[in-house]
Amino acid sequence: MRQRSSTRGAAGFTLIELLVVSSIISILMALGVAGYTKARNWADRTASAHTMRMLGVAIQMYAVDNDNTLPGPLYNTQNAWYKKNNTSSLGYRLYNYLGSPAPKGTDQECKALLTPAFVRMRPKSDSPQYLIQTYIDYDGNPSQMPFGYPGSADNPNPWKLAMISMAGITQKYAVQEIDAEHPRVQGWSTAGMAPKPVLGDVRMTLFFDWHVEAIPADQTE
Repeated sequence: MRQRSSTRGAAGFTLIELLVVSSIISILMALGVAGYTKARNWADRTASAHTMRMLGVAIQMYAVDNDNTLPGPLYNTQNAWYKKNNTSSLGYRLYNYLGSPAPKGTDQECKALLTPAFVRMRPKSDSPQYLIQTYIDYDGNPSQMPFGYPGSADNPNPWKLAMISMAGITQKYAVQEIDAEHPRVQGWSTAGMAPKPVLGDVRMTLFFDWHVEAIPADQTE
């Protein structure tokens, strides 16, 4: 009896079958990566929004305990580091409302201010993470600083909460994520900043009415 020949290889699969299986595996892997990326982006935005809301609550609690005055004076860029006598940092002003230890003589990081996306993208551990509002047009001055500014002759002290309504700035941002592409930092030294928005196409923003919103990066003022 003549034996029938076979085109199958030693493993029992034809070349076409192997190519089909390889293509299916590649497609499944691509779908898995896309699904993982989408899930991580959603988690990053959720975490950043939560952190910004918590920051807004902390600012309001600070104001209640300090004659209805915003924390400050503050520098216009902020990171999570703080220490004793560094009174111009968010961490120093708000540590008690963010569940962080009391300031000491050495630097410590306020973990509550950090977000996963920022931690992944920051070039250095002390990279600035937030931009504080410093350009409010009020009472004939286009550069009013609601949080004050250390050493400023015109705006040395932070505002009281009542001035926010008086100035009509409830829809202006109070705090916003910062990066080297932010329009407000053009002309500044951006070497230590995240190179681009840490959330991709948006920047998480806290407004003066204390709501939080993800603002498209190309609409950032």
